[in-house]
Amino acid sequence: MTVFPDVDFARAGLSAGIEQMRAEGYHHTEFVQLTSRVLSSDLVAVSGTLVRIGMDGQELNRVGFTYTLRLHEGDWRLVCAIIHDPPVI
Repeated sequence: MTVFPDVDFARAGLSAGIEQMRAEGYHHTEFVQLTSRVLSSDLVAVSGTLVRIGMDGQELNRVGFTYTLRLHEGDWRLVCAIIHDPPVI
């Protein structure tokens, strides 16, 4: 578990993670099986599967994710990101 106290820490932590994945052959991520659930007028949960694709176009791995987003001053902000096993199809 990692807690980012502010946006600068989040950017630094996520950038380091992306750089590590790139060193391991990562190219991009595809979002599949997306679902969303409105929890209130300013709170949404989004879930699905992240498919990580390598430089050669082949799938590296896939993980499930659940993001909670809150509407704050007109922008949707990430509150919580959970990575878990992908949903069973």
